[in-house]
Amino acid sequence: MITENEINELNKFLESDSFDIEEFDKLYKSLKHNNTFKIKLFDFEYYNEKRLEEAKKEKIICVELMNFERAASNRDLELECQKYIDIKSEFKIEKSAFHYEQKYLMYFYFGTAKNDKLVREYLKKETL
Repeated sequence: MITENEINELNKFLESDSFDIEEFDKLYKSLKHNNTFKIKLFDFEYYNEKRLEEAKKEKIICVELMNFERAASNRDLELECQKYIDIKSEFKIEKSAFHYEQKYLMYFYFGTAKNDKLVREYLKKETL
């Protein structure tokens, strides 16, 4: 099981003035080697209130134009945005952070921490 100290170490990388990818890689791979977990990225920068409203409006326009395939796509985006907004609200998530629960290492991404984008890109490569 991943400890709170290990989560704190991961979180320190998010705001570090000098992001050391090798050190982050070493910590992540050590966690992966010693634990069984799945990584889950919650992209709150992408799935947000603004995108939700845009998807709702676009869905209505597409229905009026009888473009039902595109309307369905916007409906799906609307539902996904709402799911993320509900998660953020329910758990009072306000900033980028790692969290571990029930064999899931979760990364709440807002795109506002100093090294958010670097960490997100690293994790995307690791989960391919």
